[in-house]
Amino acid sequence: MQELKPEQHFTQPPPRYTEASLIKALEEFGVGRPSTFAPTVEVIQTRHYVRQEERRLFPTELGKTVNGWLIEHFPDIVDVKFTAGMEEELDDVEEGRRKWVPIVREFFKPFSRTLTKAEATARVKVPMRETGEDCPKCKEEGRNGRLVYRMSRLGEFIGCSLYPECDYIKGREGQEKAPPPEPTGEPCPRCGKPLVKRTGKRGPFVACSGYPKCRYVKREIDPADISRIESVRRAANRYSTGRAGLAASSVAPVTRIAATSRAGSGRSPHRQPVNCSSMIPARAAASRR
Repeated sequence: MQELKPEQHFTQPPPRYTEASLIKALEEFGVGRPSTFAPTVEVIQTRHYVRQEERRLFPTELGKTVNGWLIEHFPDIVDVKFTAGMEEELDDVEEGRRKWVPIVREFFKPFSRTLTKAEATARVKVPMRETGEDCPKCKEEGRNGRLVYRMSRLGEFIGCSLYPECDYIKGREGQEKAPPPEPTGEPCPRCGKPLVKRTGKRGPFVACSGYPKCRYVKREIDPADISRIESVRRAANRYSTGRAGLAASSVAPVTRIAATSRAGSGRSPHRQPVNCSSMIPARAAASRR
């Protein structure tokens, strides 16, 4: 023995998926098609099943709960082998090798029974996570509420653990008392009542004191915005003028070509179907993990 090096190694978990590596995995498993890869990645994020941090996808508590419930009640369907097999069967239907009715019947009968059993189960609740803070509203009213992470259809938020007894939500507009309206000394041009300065979710604004009967809001235009609007308008006029000249110069040759091709082919002069799949740009490849 010439040398002895004491070293210690720990097993590392596989790296988290990125959008690019997840699409590559779907392709390798045969799940979905190129046209469905991007919508699939978008849906799991818009429904808050995963969150993205530094381009890596991490499952949320909602995603873990939904995944566990699906595995418990639909183990055969959430299996990637089932999805890949169904894709092949649908390809056979599209190419005329199989009929779609027997395929759907074979799937739907057992699925219907499983779905009925799953619908009879209790509603699943996403577990709450403590933030380590006391609820300020409960503290004022003599309760022992704690702030926890909760889930809604709009995503994760921080609210009181004693809901519905306490409806406090951290960061919600209107939780803190808004400052009282300030008179501006101007009359409302619609109803004549005084205009006041209020504070909304987008900042201060001037509106009628007769709200909600009068919904007048004073619009103030920045001179810089006017110059930008005029610049865009001039550019749009130049563009439309150029487009009109180009269209006038090219319509005759296009008409002749179309008439010649229709006459030569004997086809109906109606519009022919166009395959748009070749026009869709490929999704930009992200960096490999």
